[in-house]
Amino acid sequence: MVGRLYVAAGMVCLGLGVLGAFLPLLPTTPFLLLAAACFARGSTKFYNWLINNRWFGRCIRDYREGRGIPKRLKVFTLLLLWVTIGCSAAFAVDSLLIRIILALIAVGVTAHILSIQTAKVERNPSGSLSGFHINSAGPDHLRQASTVEGENNREPGRGY
Repeated sequence: MVGRLYVAAGMVCLGLGVLGAFLPLLPTTPFLLLAAACFARGSTKFYNWLINNRWFGRCIRDYREGRGIPKRLKVFTLLLLWVTIGCSAAFAVDSLLIRIILALIAVGVTAHILSIQTAKVERNPSGSLSGFHINSAGPDHLRQASTVEGENNREPGRGY
């Protein structure tokens, strides 16, 4: 019963995280991290799915492993943040107080993003940029290290 509540809470957090990817004032990463924590307590299957998800898994893994955000992503995020907040303040809001609040939110988010470590971009042997250096053990090391008490471990590659 408790496991199902954790899964339900994880799904709500995941939904909010997905919305946060498109809505500038709704954060993505904190909701994804909370979803991962809920899934880790409620379902190994959902946890492994989220950690290995091609869109969100990298963000969670990088945070867990203490990696930073690439400079290019920081610049893109800040540019998108300020354009979106600026357009909202200029075209969608009439109240001076709300405009000031939007500006303060943008300043706070900017300070937070700039406070996060900047990841180093490595080059592949072919010379192309690879972004982060992911653990050479691949995603299977996450499956093996992320078991939840009371649930059976499944073999990697067996239909998560």
